[in-house]
Amino acid sequence: MTTPEMVCRYVAGGVELGRSLDEPPWSEAPAYGPFRLHNGSANSAFATEVRTLWDGRRLYVAFRCEDQDILATMTERDSPLYDEEVAEVFIAPRDLHNYFEFNVSPRGVVFDSLIHHDGVRFVGHPSWNCAGLEVVTERAVAPGQPTADAPAEGFGSWTAQLAIPFASLEELTPRHGDRWAINFYRIKRRPVEEYSCWSPTLLEPAQFHVPSRFGTLRFVRE
Repeated sequence: MTTPEMVCRYVAGGVELGRSLDEPPWSEAPAYGPFRLHNGSANSAFATEVRTLWDGRRLYVAFRCEDQDILATMTERDSPLYDEEVAEVFIAPRDLHNYFEFNVSPRGVVFDSLIHHDGVRFVGHPSWNCAGLEVVTERAVAPGQPTADAPAEGFGSWTAQLAIPFASLEELTPRHGDRWAINFYRIKRRPVEEYSCWSPTLLEPAQFHVPSRFGTLRFVRE
């Protein structure tokens, strides 16, 4: 199975986090999804889509995650969010042996780590924090639920938006046509456990740290 490519469009004025994904500039970014199960056998039960944008300083990533039963209790940065429910992005600007991991929970809590991968095993360094990282999450109320204070079962989806400074990735601003290796993931714990990916990793049991299965992020300035 070949790995996919994603177009990342340039926005001169940047992105104000928290704007609806159905409004500019997010609505002008191609939406990629739904995600596939980690082994590539089928689409995930709960759909996930992702969009990206960039400007002179930051890469912007937005997830829309269909959901009705959210498990997210952790509140501290760099807690093991992946033990509950998260959306994730792994970014490798230079090579597949060194990349950055970002996990965001529906509560807006962040786990970020620098990863070193020798091609077989990986070592994470969660003490690394992405300076200047901004994250906004929001839960969308399902039809029939009057307020955003409804129980988790009442939500129809949640969104996560990230603004990642290029400088914090030790990278210069990309140029038109530049390509980075990247992958996007989601973990669901209930009602069933499910691991899904933009580019399926094709391993059993589920494993996300498979750099050879990263797709391509292509920066476009039109």
